[in-house]
Amino acid sequence: MGVLHVDLDGFRLINDSFGPAVGDAVLVEMATRLRALCPPVAEVGRVGVDEFLIVFPSNDAGAVFDASLRQLADAIRSSIATPVAHDGLELHLTAPVGASRGPEDAITAVDLLAAADRAVRAGRQIGRNQFRVHDMTIDIRNHDNLRLDRDLRVATARRELEVYYQPIIDVATGGLAGAEALVRWHHCERGPVPPSEFIPTAEATGSISAISEFVLGTVADDLAAWSTSGIFPAEGRVSVNISAAEFNRVDFLDRLTAAIDGTGTDPSRLELEITESLLVEDLSAAAERITEMDRLGFGVAIDDFGTGYSSLSYLHELPLHTLKIDRRFIAKPSDDRSGAVATAIVSLARNLGFVAVAEGLEHEYQRAFVARSGCEFAQGFLFAPPLPKATFERYLVDHHL
Repeated sequence: MGVLHVDLDGFRLINDSFGPAVGDAVLVEMATRLRALCPPVAEVGRVGVDEFLIVFPSNDAGAVFDASLRQLADAIRSSIATPVAHDGLELHLTAPVGASRGPEDAITAVDLLAAADRAVRAGRQIGRNQFRVHDMTIDIRNHDNLRLDRDLRVATARRELEVYYQPIIDVATGGLAGAEALVRWHHCERGPVPPSEFIPTAEATGSISAISEFVLGTVADDLAAWSTSGIFPAEGRVSVNISAAEFNRVDFLDRLTAAIDGTGTDPSRLELEITESLLVEDLSAAAERITEMDRLGFGVAIDDFGTGYSSLSYLHELPLHTLKIDRRFIAKPSDDRSGAVATAIVSLARNLGFVAVAEGLEHEYQRAFVARSGCEFAQGFLFAPPLPKATFERYLVDHHL
């Protein structure tokens, strides 16, 4: 018995942008394509808003059956990726596909469905439009993630996480203009755990909220102390990354203000970094939230600007403060295209009244390029890596003007 779980990417955007009538037409078209691809013995059904399930029996041997599963999954992904034409529109979707097999992966219907669902989720962790067959490594990884999440929650509660600060430099003067706050975790047994490992786990399990509150509260406390001692620039801001999972919470703004209440830090000293992907998912909802963040006094930055897929039209509609230029456009400025993109972003920021910050500088020739482009601020290992609080405070004293 084989089970294929098909989970559409991009359907919510189509449904929200063009309305449920268009969304329904897309679902009907997807169902028609799936039926056309599946063998007569297969059952095809819709099991969620944008999820389909294919169940079919087979007498083939294991290796042959696995090959047929992959062949069908590849055909499904290719078919779904073919644009849907509707009333003059050309709509694009993709879909990860997860597969489970009985009796190899499970012997009950409930367990087979759960295994296919885990395979879909494992594919999503790799990227869009992936195919993944369930295997024991998925379950092992899930168990590891659960243990990691347990340890992370304990570390957060005990305030064992640390906030590091990476200086943001005024390119023209070489002086300190601000900093970016970055969370770090030194596991008691595993040692340093990279954010690329524990942040996705925290987002998936919900513990990202506690981490965000810890980082925001710590930064606000540190800013208050630095303002009192006078070692941090009076007009300087500290930027904090806000995850999509946290940004989309209904109570996000309440939690945001609660995290800094009582610290004595003005919200204007904090800049909240979000990614373009948040704007792609639901621009109207994101715009409303960003406007409220601005009303509360927080600065708002778009991180890794130029790497997303959203329209530039949002730039003149949103109360943004900063565009952060992704390191890939700075890595090889001699490359005509990369250099042109970086220069265009700087020009765009200046014309719209935004601040531009170049990320990931490691070499002097990159700094020279950034200066020539007119970019005001930069950060990277050329100036300093992310520093623990005590080291950063020494840095502040040494570079205090």
